[in-house]
Formats: sequence, structure tokens, C-alpha cells
Amino acid sequence: MMAKKWMTVLLAFVLLLPTAGIFRSPEASATGLFAGGSGTEGDPYLISTTAQLNNIRYVLDGHFKLTNNIELIQDIDLTQNWTPIGFPNFAPFSGVLDGNGYTVSGITINSSSQQTGLIGGLTGTIKNLGVVEAQVISSQTRTGILVGQSSGGTIQNCYVTGWVSSSVDRVGGMVGENNGTITNSYSLASVSGTTKVGGLVGNNLYDEENAGRIENSFAAGLVTGTPSKTGGLVGASPTETVVNSFYDATTSGQTDTGRGVGKNTSDMKKQATYTGWNFTTVWSINNDYPKLRVFSAPTSPPDAPPTAAPTLSGMANVGSTLTAASGYADVDGDAEAGTTYAFYRYNADGITGETLVRAASAINTYSIAAADLGKVIKVKVTPKNAKATGVTATSAATAVIEEELPIPISTAVELDAIRNNLSGNYILMADINLTSYLSSTGAGYYGGRGWIPIGNTFNTFTGQFDGNGHTITGMKIDRTDTSPVGLFGKTETMAKITRVGLVNVDIKGLGSAGGLVGINTGAISESYVTGSIFVSSTIAGGIAGENNGTIANSYATASIHSTNTSTGGLVGGLVGKNAALGPSMPANVTTSYAAGIVSGKVSTGGLIGDYSGHMVGNSYYDKTISGQSDTNKGIGKTTTEMTALATFVGWDFDDTWTMNPNTGFPSLRAFAPADALPTASPTLTGTAQVGSTLTAASGYADTDDDEESGTTYAFYRYDSNGTSGETRVQEASTTNTYTVTVADVGKVIKVKVTPKNAKATGATVTSAPTGIVPRLATEISLALDPASVTTNGLKYGSTFTLTATVGPASGTGAVPNGDLRFYMGVKLLGTEEWDYKLLDTGELNDHGVATLTVSDWSQLSNPGNSPYEGKLQANYNGISPYEANGIGIQIKVYDKITTTVTLSSDHETATAGQSVKLTALVEADDDLRGVPTGSVTFKKGNTTLGTATLDEHGKAEWTTTALPVGENGEITAEYTGAGDHLGSASADLTVTVTPAPSSGSAPAKEEIKVDVQSGAGTNGAVVAQTIITRTTDASGKKKDEVSLTPEQAGDVIRQLQQGGARSATLVISDAKDEVAELNVKLPKAATDKLAGEKVGLSIFANDVHIGIPSGSMQGLSDDTYFRVVPIKQEDERKAVEQRAKTEQAAKLAIGTGGLSVIGRPMTIETNMQSRPVELVLPLGNANLTEEQKKDLGIFIEHSDGTKEFVRGELVSYNSSGALGLRITVSKFSTFTIVNLPGWSVALSATAHNPYIFGYGDGTFRPNSAITRAELAAILVRAFPVKSANTALSFADVPDKHWARSAIAQTTAAGLLKGYPDGTFKPDQAITRGEMASIAARLLGGSDANGAGDKGGSFADIKGHWAQASIERVQAAGIIVGNSDGNFHPDDKLTRAQAVVIVNKLLGWKPQASEPAKWTDVPAAHWAFDAIQEASGQAVKH
Repeated sequence: MMAKKWMTVLLAFVLLLPTAGIFRSPEASATGLFAGGSGTEGDPYLISTTAQLNNIRYVLDGHFKLTNNIELIQDIDLTQNWTPIGFPNFAPFSGVLDGNGYTVSGITINSSSQQTGLIGGLTGTIKNLGVVEAQVISSQTRTGILVGQSSGGTIQNCYVTGWVSSSVDRVGGMVGENNGTITNSYSLASVSGTTKVGGLVGNNLYDEENAGRIENSFAAGLVTGTPSKTGGLVGASPTETVVNSFYDATTSGQTDTGRGVGKNTSDMKKQATYTGWNFTTVWSINNDYPKLRVFSAPTSPPDAPPTAAPTLSGMANVGSTLTAASGYADVDGDAEAGTTYAFYRYNADGITGETLVRAASAINTYSIAAADLGKVIKVKVTPKNAKATGVTATSAATAVIEEELPIPISTAVELDAIRNNLSGNYILMADINLTSYLSSTGAGYYGGRGWIPIGNTFNTFTGQFDGNGHTITGMKIDRTDTSPVGLFGKTETMAKITRVGLVNVDIKGLGSAGGLVGINTGAISESYVTGSIFVSSTIAGGIAGENNGTIANSYATASIHSTNTSTGGLVGGLVGKNAALGPSMPANVTTSYAAGIVSGKVSTGGLIGDYSGHMVGNSYYDKTISGQSDTNKGIGKTTTEMTALATFVGWDFDDTWTMNPNTGFPSLRAFAPADALPTASPTLTGTAQVGSTLTAASGYADTDDDEESGTTYAFYRYDSNGTSGETRVQEASTTNTYTVTVADVGKVIKVKVTPKNAKATGATVTSAPTGIVPRLATEISLALDPASVTTNGLKYGSTFTLTATVGPASGTGAVPNGDLRFYMGVKLLGTEEWDYKLLDTGELNDHGVATLTVSDWSQLSNPGNSPYEGKLQANYNGISPYEANGIGIQIKVYDKITTTVTLSSDHETATAGQSVKLTALVEADDDLRGVPTGSVTFKKGNTTLGTATLDEHGKAEWTTTALPVGENGEITAEYTGAGDHLGSASADLTVTVTPAPSSGSAPAKEEIKVDVQSGAGTNGAVVAQTIITRTTDASGKKKDEVSLTPEQAGDVIRQLQQGGARSATLVISDAKDEVAELNVKLPKAATDKLAGEKVGLSIFANDVHIGIPSGSMQGLSDDTYFRVVPIKQEDERKAVEQRAKTEQAAKLAIGTGGLSVIGRPMTIETNMQSRPVELVLPLGNANLTEEQKKDLGIFIEHSDGTKEFVRGELVSYNSSGALGLRITVSKFSTFTIVNLPGWSVALSATAHNPYIFGYGDGTFRPNSAITRAELAAILVRAFPVKSANTALSFADVPDKHWARSAIAQTTAAGLLKGYPDGTFKPDQAITRGEMASIAARLLGGSDANGAGDKGGSFADIKGHWAQASIERVQAAGIIVGNSDGNFHPDDKLTRAQAVVIVNKLLGWKPQASEPAKWTDVPAAHWAFDAIQEASGQAVKH
């Protein structure tokens, strides 16, 4: 039993899999799905919108709380209906949903799936929730407004209103089926179903696993269902599980007991009724039904969770303190309380290497540690207030952490104090003017000697000094007894001085004097000096007096003077003596210049005075200003050349240098006014699904209004949590779009944007993640072989094959892989239980196909004589990147089928000797195997009267004249059974036979003399006469018989020869229009004479003019007859008109709306077949316009079953001016003049359109099978049908199906039909037998099928359901069999076979040959001409 139950649940689950978007991978993050919260009991996810309510399905075990009432809108899924959340036993809702005293309104469900409700399957808890104004419709079991099936779940303090309806069982206002607990809840909903229907619960279970218990609850809505298991509160339930609960017997219309107590409406509104209920804190009542207090209690306005936009401030250096600001905001104005800050360290890219360095707490500061060097820091802030917790937000990263911050210098005093720590790291924070500090009132006056150099030869400066782009002005040194002198006296090798400008220095020293450094052994860069420098001894330079280290990207315009021997302008920057003292003191000068006056006794130079250094690279001096022209110590240039950018080869004018527009010389960018860096706030738009394009917006901003230029975008993929698993999927470039790929499924995408303009590059910023890229939708089809099983049923014990094909729904992409599970479910008639069995599991091959052949029926019940319903199901398990999917085929399983015989007679009373026709109609009690075949034995008592074979309609007839006079009772018809149909017998029939009369009157006869006239009309000379014998039978029916004897033919010839004529007309008069049948006999001797003399003969009657050319009478082997029967009865005339309309729909592209019959249809029979005969049919009294005359034609129903429309020629019919339509025919049956509006216009078209197409790879695939949907599209293109908005209700043809319109038109026209189970099966292949049946309908007339007693021309169609159609279309030349003499009716129809048949139905003939259109259909292919014609433009037919 448990296994059976398990299988039932399994199939119920998998049948729901095709519904899109109801599962998300277990690892899916809840980030962004809800308004706030973390999903725990103490911090539940907050729900305030429809979308957030829908997102519960992605976190089925979470805790949730509504923050306001929710009105559902129909945008949840493609079906425009709410998809129930959770499935019993597989993926139930196991969390806690707290409605918080709020309601969900307007839920609409129209479902064909089991377990229907807001929640499909529940094992968790729902409380304090109202679902109001619900509308729920289901065609499956277990349906309720709140929950479809509760399996051990808990429902408390809930209520529902609205209505719920199901066409099957287990329907409840609140819960369809319950074996959980329901307390303090009620339903006011109307409920309808079949059985197990209740106002609150449909079926309340009690089993060994869970006991369904209902306590302190009530229902008060209308309840309708099967009386035995329908209740006002509960439809079916053990008595002991419904406790202290009630229903309104008046409003529900129910009176059941033992499943809740029924009360009238008055009592239901009294508190006294509800003994033991808590009306203090749970319930309230006030002259109405009880209400739950949780919904009436005052509620505060919905509280929105707070948000955070965190930022970090502080220096990114070891030892510095970072301070986080939460950026807290709350739309309700709730004060911040309890916000936490967690600090994290990352690698320099700001993404990888995440490490928690300070756990979440209320402390918002962090001191940068040595371990953070080379990393970046972020803070994660969780905003909180007394009411709610918001979503955690992450700040942008700091800059990469550098060494400990330098000591800031902002004043002259602080600058002077550097000498107290010569190894320190300093940074200038402001421009400093030393003028006041060095004045006579300043601290640095020192008796007028001025600035004391920082460091000397005994105590050198070994630290770092970053001028930070600032200047020091007014430095004065008057120490002619001191050496070295400068801002710094002497620096050591590890010392670094950069980005400082000395303006207007006034330096006087003994020797080794430089503006910046007296003796430099360290590194100087991006610095400059202006003013004047004088030494009374040796060595002076603008930047350094003596350089043993490096000077780069520096310049001096100071005047340099020496009264001694060694004076220069610059060394590695600007130097007096450049001397290398070893590898650590290379004395390099690069990319620097000097442009000041240089004077001295000896060893002077515009750039360097005395040079023994390692390198002077790309450095220059102004020959004009300096007055120097030395070489090999820098390159001398004129002032004009020094102001030309091209002079400075190899210099960096992008980041380091710029041409100063004021001086014309190069200046350093470090001292240019600061340009604010641009910023970015990137966002991503577009749908996060495979194949879609995401577009990034930079969110560029720049406070200087510099125009964006060169911003780059790099796209990254992350795991679903948006943090781990970073992978770059598109390199940084100016391209701001990215196309989502299959590799992104289950991931999220971010973009990193680096904002740029012509001046600066801002910090790289990362966008928020996209949603998780969903799995690719799949498309699954299931084919059953033999295909006829879906129509004719599946015989128990037979072998059948299931072929499932899974592919991407988009039609492109890799073929899915994974497993398929095949199931069979059977439902015994008269029961509500299904029994499902797993047939087997198959693995998809490289083409996405899995096949299973089934022959073992040992697990399934034999239906015997009672066929039962069955379902064949294929379920794909879904392997990333593809979604799971499933599909089923409904069938009937049978073994033997019972029959019923109905016997009738054309006479209840007959005269002795009179023929009595007995008709037996044998009908199957189930139409799975079509019309019964075989034979029927007619009996009178135990005496056999005769045996007859059933026709295609299941009828057999026996005619007898042997019944004796008297009452003939016990006449029966016994069907012996054949194939899968069981035998049966009719009820007794009685026929009374009376004696024959002794005498009677013979039919009345008269003879009428008629003329044979010369010529083809009725005004010629009389050349002979003959006699009409007119017979009137007992019913008054008149029949004419006339013959032209050989002698009369001779007379005609002789008279004609005298007058020179070559034709004669036999004029047959019927002035009263009373003749029902005309028979004309032409003996062979007479036609031989006429043909021998080349004389034509016409027969002129009221309703037709038959013209027989002499050539058509040549060589006749028998007497010739014509039988003409006018169709005078209106009902018969209407029947012809209807057949013409049907044929017109099939063969003419002009619709059927205005077709009408003109004149009188005529049936003409003759043995003169295959010889041309001219017919003229009169228009009668029809009053037609000239436009209507253009659209006249003749509808011909040939005796061989074919039909056609012929245009004809409008001619005079007789001498009175009446008109007729003339045609030439060689086959005879019924001829009808019709008016077909639009025919002439349709025939004026110059070319036809193709009705079938090839594939994008240039192939036609002629041997591929054609599906029912594809054939519907072909039929609509080939045989257009005017069809108004035809309703279509096939369950498997949704509104967006590509062939829905074609299916609607062809089924409305009767060309295609659906199946008894309400499906169309659009993807099922058409068989050859089915195509024959469709072709028969297109030919017109009855399309009835059935097995005949003849084998036909094909050996394999005897007894086949489509035998009659196959024989009919074969006779019409539309189809042919195979070379083995068989037709193979159950084989799949190929594309090539289809176009050959359709072309024949259209009457298309091959036109002038064109080059082959398709690579796989060469000119030698057997269907080449037909495929060429059907798939391309061609001339008019």
C-alpha cells in the first residue's frame, strides 16, 4: 500500500514539472527576494509585495512575516494564474508563514494539477493569515483556497473567503485534504466538487503517520457535492478528529453529522453556541459570525525595513583608524538602534581573499594592522531599529593599504622640527612661507644666518620627505662659513625627497650648496627650485650642490654663482658636482633640466658643473639663459628650443610633466591644481537569462564636469551568493554590453567600471549582482509507436515503444543530457484511485532521445471487458543548465470490447411475396477499435434466414420475400464477434405478413410522339420521329423511355444529307415538368450508322442538353444508354450544396461563405465512359448580375468518387434566350451549377505561394515524418479556409502554440479532428492511414471509415479503420501503395509523401524544370517535381 501511495505522489509531482519557474536550485540565495530579514525564527523574511510572496517558493523552509495586506496581480507566471507553492512529499512548504494579521486578496487559480491552493503542499505552519476574494478552479484532486494538501502541517488563526470549485474530489474551502492540525480558523467560501467536499476541509485523514485534527473552527459557505461524502464543515473524516467545531446548516445546504455540528444561521451568530472557545484573546463576536481578533486588532502602518549605504573614512595606512558610517535610512522615520559593523580584508582587487578582521558589533571603527599591508578593507553594515532589521550592505573598498602614514607638516615650526627625527617619514600638507619665520622676529632668525640645514655630514637625513605638491617659499640661508647647505644639509642613500618646490631661495654658503640638498646621496624626484644660490668656495647647484644619488624629473631656474673653481647648474635634477661613489651612489640624472644663470671660475655647466657620474639621460639646459655651452653633461638648447615639447624626448607628458603656458618651459604636474577624480555608480539592466544581453551604465560623475572618455567595463561571474567564485567573463574594455552564456546558469553577473576622462582615472566600482541566471527551459515530446494507440487504444499485453525527445525550448544550443523516467498510470473505471508504475529509466543519447520498448504487463491489471484510462508519462530530471520537464500521453487500455446489436425492418407489416429488408446495426460499447467488423446472422427462432457482412458503418442488411403469412416473431440478428470486438445479439423483432391481393392494376403507360430535328438546336426541320413510352407507377412517379432505332437513324441520315446538315437533335418535351427519370437507348446498329456518316446526335430535354459527337460513337461494342434524373427535392438539393461547400473549402482558396446552387442538379448515368460528350445545363430562372455570371461553374460528383469544379462556357440554352453553361465531360454522375463568389479573382492570380518550406541548412529532409501541427499548417496554406475567431479548447494547444491558428481552422473545417480525451496531440506524427482519411474529406462526401469485408487493392488494409478512405482516394488516383503490394497504413507519413498527395488534391502538375532547390532532393529523386512545386513559386494552375 505504501509503495502504491508513493508512486501516486510521484506521478502527481512529475506531472507538474512542465509548469515554468516553480523550482530554484537549493543553493539559490534569498538575497534580494524579500523586503528584509534573514529567514530565522527571530528575524523572519519580510513580505510586502506580490513578488515577495511568490518568492517563498525558493526558500521553502524559511520563516516569513507579512508587513501589509497584499493584492495579487496576474503576473506571476506564463499561465496568468497563481502557481501553488510547494508539493507534498517532494518539496512541501516546511517553514513558518505568519500573516501577522494581514490578508492576501484576489488569488486566481485555474489549474489541472493536483494539490491546488495558495500553498500546494504543507508540512510547516501557517498562522494569522486571511485569504480573501479567492477564485480557485481545478480539474484535479485536493483543492483548497489556502492549502491543497496538508501533511502534518499546522494552520491556526486563519480564514478564507471567495469560492473554490473542482470537477473531481477532495475539495475544501480552506484545505483540500488534511492530516495536520487546524485550530481557531474558519471559511466563508462557497465550495463545489464531486465527493469528499466540505466547507472547511474536503477530506480529513487519520493514519499511522499523522492525525488530521480540526478544533474550534467553523464554516458558513454554500457546499455542493455528492450527498454521501459532502459536509458543511468536512466532507469525509473520522468522528473523533473534529472537535468543538461547527457549520451553518442554513447557508451550506448540508445536514451531515459526526463531522462538525450543524447550526442554523441565528445560532451561528451567538457566543453561547461556541462553548469552550476563547473570546478573550482569540475570538470576538458581535451579532455576526465569530471573527479572529488578530485581524481586528489595531495594526500599525506597514513598517519598512531600514536600509544602509555604508562608507569608510580615514587614511589607508598601517596604524590609521578607519571610521564607518552606516548611511542608515528608514522611510518610517524609525530611529537607528543596534546597527552592526563587520570589517573584512580583501586582496588588492577588492574581491578575492575575503577575511573577517573584526566581527559584527556596534563598534564602527577599525585600526589598520600590519597584516593589512597591500590589501583593501570593506565594512558590511546591517541596519537595525527597534522594529526591523534591514538587508546587509557592503561599502566600497579602501585604497590599497600602504605603509604607516607619514608625519604631516603644515607649518614652519613643524618643518624645522624634522631635524629632531632625521629618519622619519614626512608629508607636507600645505604650502609654507618661511619669510616671517626667518625674519628678525622669527624663531629661525639665528642672528640673520637664517635657516639651519636639516642634517649635516655627521648626522645625515635618512628619512622620507613628500612635498605632496606643495611649495616652501622664502628660504634664506646666510652661512658662508658652513658646508653643506640647503633645505637639507646632507641625505643618506635611503633618503627620499619628492614633489616639493622651493620658491625664491636665497642661499649663501661656503660650499656644497644646493637649493634642496647640499649633498644628495639619496633619491630626489619631481621637485624644483627657483631663486639664487651663492658659494664662496666650491660646488653649487640649483637642486643639489653635490649629487652622489639619483635625481629624476626635476628642474631649477635659480641663478648659481661661485667665486671658486667648481660651479654647475644641475646634477640628476640640478647639481654642482655629480660624482658616483659606487653601486649604491650612482650619481644618475634623468629627464631633468635647468634654465638659470650659471657663473663661476672653472668647471661650470648649464646642467652639471663637474661630472664623474654614471648617467645623464635625456636632460637639458638653456644655453641662452645659462650662458653655458658645455657638452657631455647635459644637452644644451636655446630658449626657443627649451619651450618646444618636441625637445624633451622620452619625457612623460601624460602623468609627470606639462608645458607651462605662463613660462613656456616644462613644469611638473604634481604642482598643478588638483583635478577631482571621476566616480562611477554602475548598474546592470537586461534579463539575466541565457542569450540575453546585459547593458551596463557607468553612473559616471565628475565634480569638475570633465567629460567621460575611455571608461572601461569588465564583466564577472559569481556564485549565486554574489561573492564567491569570481570569474572574469569579459575583459575590461569600452564595450558596455555582455551576452549571457550557458556557463552563467546558476550564477550572477556583476560589472566592474573604471571611470575615466581626459584628465584622470577614477576608482573601479563594482555593480550589484543580477538575479540568478535560471536554467534553460526545455521542450519535451513523447511519441508512441504504434501511433494509432492514442486513437484506437492500447491492447493489454501488446508491445509498444515510447520515444521521448528533449531539447532546448529556444531551438538552439547543446542537446540536454541526463535521465528520463517512464511511467504508466492506470485509473480503474468507477474509482478515484490511480495506480502508477515506473516502467524504466532511460538515458538521453547524443540527440536528446531516450527510447523504451514495453512488453511486460505483469504489474498492471487486465481490463477484461472494461477498458480503463491510462497515462504514459516521460519525465526529464533536468541537468544543468537545463530545467526539468515532463510530458504525458492519455490512452485507454483494453482487452475485449463489448458490442450492442440493434435490429430494424423497413416493414412492420408486409404483403406476402413483398421484399422485407432487415437491417442490423452493430455498435461497439467503446470506440477504441473503431467500427466492428465481421458478419451478422439473421434468424427467425432457430431458423437461419441468411448471413451478411458488416459495412464500414457497422451495418448489415438482409432482404427476404420468404416470410410466411402471419405474425413472424423471434426475428433476431446475431453478431459473431471479430478481432477485439465481442459477439452479441439483438432483441426480438416481429414482422406481420398479410396475404397478397387477388388482383391489382398495372402501371399506367402512354406513348408520346417526339421529333428528331436537323441541327444542334430545337428550331431545325423534322427529319424523323420516334416514340416516348411514359410510365406512371402507383406512387405517381413518371418515367420516360425512348429509343432511336436503326431504321429511324437511317431516316435521319437521309434527310440530313438532303439538307447538307451533319447533326440531329432528339427533342424530348416535358411541358409540365413532371418526369422524374428519362432513359434514352441508342442501339449499337443505330450509333454505328450515325458514326459511319459522321453525324452527331444531341438529346435535348428540359434539364440538360447532351451532345454526342460522331467520333464518340465510333467503335462502340454495346448498345448505349443515358439515364437522366433531375434532383427536384429541396432537401436533396441542399445536400448537394453542402457537399459543394465542403469540396470548395478543400480545393479552392476562396472560402465558402457565398456558395449557392443555381438551377437544378442533374444525375446522368451512361455506359459511354471515357468518350467526350458535351453537356449544357440550363441556369433556370436565376436572375444573375454580370459579376455573378463570371463566378459560375459546375460542381461534378463523378461516379468513381472524385469531385471537381469546372468553369464552363456561358451559352444560349434554347430559342427563347435562356442561358446555360456548357462543358465537355468523359465521366458521369451528378452535375450542379454553382455560383462561387471570388472564383474569377482567385483564378486571375499569376502564381501560387509555397505551402511547405525547407530548412535553414538548405535541406528539405524528404524522409522525415510530418506532425499533426505541421500538416495543419500545410492544409491552411494549400486549402485556405475562411474561419472567424474559432474557439479552440485542446488542452495541449496553448494560446502561444505556433500552429494554434492553423489547428483552429482545419478542425473547424472538419479536415482534422481532436481526440476523445480533449487533446489534439500536435507533435504526434501523421500516419499514411490518417492522411488517406483527410484526403477523403478533401475529396468531399462522407468521410466515414471502417473495416469492410473486402480486402481492397492492398493486402494489408482489410479490417483497418481507414480502409474505406484508402480505397476511395486510391480510386481517385490520389494515393498509391508500395512496391510490395501493401499500403502500410500505420507507417508514418513522410514530408515527400505528403507533398505528392497534396499536389494531387490541388491538381497541380509539374511545370518547367528549375534548378534543384534543396541539397538532399536531387532531380533524380522520386518526388523531385512535387517538392519543387510545393516549396516554391510557380505558374498559375
